[in-house]
Amino acid sequence: MKSIKLLLIIMALLPLAMACSNSTSADDIEEELTEDEPNGLAVRIVNTGDSKMEVETGGSTIVYFCYEDECEDDAGYFSYAEVNTGAEMMFDTSLPEKVAVGVYVGFEVTRGSGHFEIVSGVSYRDDDDWAEFDEVDVLYTSGTLSSGDKADYTYGNME
Repeated sequence: MKSIKLLLIIMALLPLAMACSNSTSADDIEEELTEDEPNGLAVRIVNTGDSKMEVETGGSTIVYFCYEDECEDDAGYFSYAEVNTGAEMMFDTSLPEKVAVGVYVGFEVTRGSGHFEIVSGVSYRDDDDWAEFDEVDVLYTSGTLSSGDKADYTYGNME
């Protein structure tokens, strides 16, 4: 009778012991790391002034990205952004479907003052297919730009 009880206890505990085993392999760890490696670039605007900062692109002031296989060819569209005092915002991000290798930053400050940053990160699409960007590192920080100043900066490989 004791042996039957012992056998039942062992059989009941066996699934629990199997569920607690660590089945993470080196391949699983490698896959997790490569999914979180930076594949994108972004341009962040930081308002360091004491009033709202406004920036815009259009004509000769543009922001565009280059990827492993090509540079954007539809760059040059009009864009406008307002950044409140003491705040920051992602002004533009690279496409999640490609690996960004460079960015050209050109915009005009039409009000206020602040700087821009080139940021590396993980670019991806969420469940609703919206482009998302998780920051990893700040790669470059410009000097202060004020109303009337134009940003003109190239980072990385633009060929």
